[in-house]
Amino acid sequence: MATSAGNVKYCVIGTGFSGTCALWHLVRRLTDPRRRSPLPPSAVTIVTVERGPVSGPGYPYAKDNVQLAHRCNNEAGTMGIHGNDFVDWMTESKPWLIRDFPELVLETHPGIEPAQWQPDSREFYPRALFGAYLRQRFQEAVEEARAHGIRVRQYVRHEAVDGRTTENGFDIVLRDLATGREFTVDGIDRALLGIGHWQSEVTGPLAGHKGHVASPYPPDAVKAAVADRIRARRLRGERPRLFVQGMGPSGIDAILSLCDEGEFTHTPDGHVASYRPAPDREPPQVVAGSRSGFFPPVRGPLAAYEPHHLTEENLAAIRREHGGQLKVAPVLELLDRELRRATDGAVGWADVLSPPHPGAREKLASDLRESYTGDLVHAIVLKTRRMRFYSRLAPAEKALYDRLFDTHFIRTAVPMPAANAEKLLALMDAGILTTVALGYDSPPVEVAEDGTFRITYRSAGGEPAVLRADCVVRARAQDFGMARHPSPLVRNLLRRGEIVPHEEGGYATGGIALETGGGYRVMKRSGDVLRPSPHLASYGPPVRFWQNEKNYAGAFVEAAERVADDWIETGREVMEMKEFHYRDGLRVSVFNLDHKAVPYHFHREVSDMMYCSRGRITIELPDTGDVFTVQPGEVFQVPSPSRHRFVNGAPVGTLSRYVLLQIGEFDINFVPAAQELAERFAGRAKTLVTDGAVYIENRKDDITELADRFERVKPEQLTAEEQRDVVEALRAFAARGTETGHPRAAVHP
Repeated sequence: MATSAGNVKYCVIGTGFSGTCALWHLVRRLTDPRRRSPLPPSAVTIVTVERGPVSGPGYPYAKDNVQLAHRCNNEAGTMGIHGNDFVDWMTESKPWLIRDFPELVLETHPGIEPAQWQPDSREFYPRALFGAYLRQRFQEAVEEARAHGIRVRQYVRHEAVDGRTTENGFDIVLRDLATGREFTVDGIDRALLGIGHWQSEVTGPLAGHKGHVASPYPPDAVKAAVADRIRARRLRGERPRLFVQGMGPSGIDAILSLCDEGEFTHTPDGHVASYRPAPDREPPQVVAGSRSGFFPPVRGPLAAYEPHHLTEENLAAIRREHGGQLKVAPVLELLDRELRRATDGAVGWADVLSPPHPGAREKLASDLRESYTGDLVHAIVLKTRRMRFYSRLAPAEKALYDRLFDTHFIRTAVPMPAANAEKLLALMDAGILTTVALGYDSPPVEVAEDGTFRITYRSAGGEPAVLRADCVVRARAQDFGMARHPSPLVRNLLRRGEIVPHEEGGYATGGIALETGGGYRVMKRSGDVLRPSPHLASYGPPVRFWQNEKNYAGAFVEAAERVADDWIETGREVMEMKEFHYRDGLRVSVFNLDHKAVPYHFHREVSDMMYCSRGRITIELPDTGDVFTVQPGEVFQVPSPSRHRFVNGAPVGTLSRYVLLQIGEFDINFVPAAQELAERFAGRAKTLVTDGAVYIENRKDDITELADRFERVKPEQLTAEEQRDVVEALRAFAARGTETGHPRAAVHP
């Protein structure tokens, strides 16, 4: 337990992009010599938990969960866990990447000689390549932590299934996925829920249906799931039809997975020219459908445009008119005016809601052409989304936006790489891929009597029509309803009130509720009151507003830095040390302890003399097996070089403070395997120290002079209360000091 070991224990649950970012930034703050961490490395334990076989890639970037054609949806220059690190890593790793994974290079740069490859910050690289980067950076962070004495415990192929607050921190129950054994990691001070994207569980007639694929990942599982039904249809001499439910990034990945039996040809300059089906069989027909029936736009250089109407000043004016909150209609009016100004009246918001194209192919071809120079519509809608107006909408307006407009913002602001657009066009031209618009009030997918699927969509004329399919691959947007989350950990945390769904005015926006003010601590229920959890944090897809405002790579890095900074402050909460004087062989420090302890350590050159100012301090001496309690106004000296630690002996929630005086050349040695030492003292009787003495050599006058000086002038690091305590402590050391050798009475009263 953290309280008995005197450590700070951090836990990262889910080690994909979110968890790897958090770990990297935390370790950097703990080990960077330019930063002064409040805790010695030996006082820190980091626990990581990952369902998959390796830490780093997580689910979306693990090589077994993607195929070569699955690209990152952000430019490489924006994907690093700090700065341009992903591109820098590719440059550093170029020799072995070319040797071991040439296909990852050629997928993005077809036709080049691998040795000529130069990583490009503007490119969209395979997700498997980004996964390799995350895996290496994760392992490097672990190695860096261990090299500095930080304990790191990794649990791969383990799932967190439950958690609860205890008087000693937070306990998390883990399940070994290989054996089913469950055990508890206790005494955690801070934990990150980095649980990533999820799909709600399939219910009703589709649940367990062999032709219904609940997720487009991993692609091998998708292809295996549809193989039998494709084979059966072909044996009847008929062409199989596969329906992909969703036309966003996941839907595009599903389409490419289903069409990987053939191959794409390329022009000499690396663009997709055509699609060639496998020569020995007729390819299945793939139908992709979404509510709008359109694919996202195509990424290109972000068009340079400075908003004229959609500004923070104008948003503030709307808020003043509506009781401090935004309303959807005036925001969309500003957006419409912005679009018309930028396009000389050619495009308005109505054209975003209903693109002026007869079908998905025509819009995709137009988007691809516009991407070469920068799509103004995409740039303006993206900048609007990045203004994070959603969080400032009134609750009823959030419900309106979610129901009617969010899908259009996402479809317009979250584009695809140009290579994917070229492949989709090639599949359409080859007669493999078609699209349908489902409409915004379409019924769910139904199972027909013959076991096939019936999908209702809107024809070109707007009338309802029915499509039959042999298989359905679900690739639609994430479900943000927390009650439908498939994770046992999330369900149990909700049940215990350790996390709560975000609600405003009776409307559940989806996602986990977070503290106000932009932090990432989750809200927990305490009786009838919600307050920030002292232990749990989360960011990414599970939390409120993320899908509306922050769903891009840079937001993950920003959040990881915020969480790491917050976690570092845990050390100051547990043990705040203020060293404010070290001169002429006299070192004076103030320690503020909450319910934790200073880690076990010993000194060879100095001896700790302490004065209890507030609360109650317990001193444990493993070498003798003694435990002493010091109350306010008393002094105690630790025999050198005895191993020892100072523990807050006051009730939980009560701050204790002591002033430490050391004479000589300061040294300190932290003790490994502190857990075993701490367990020896559990329940052991304590000896109360009274009338203690300390050995101050011949420095009484110097100590008295220091007390006089600090009484006149407060050291800038100290509060006024700490100043008074320091003066009292130094006068007590001078009054109770002896020059005749170490006072054994201070050790054995």
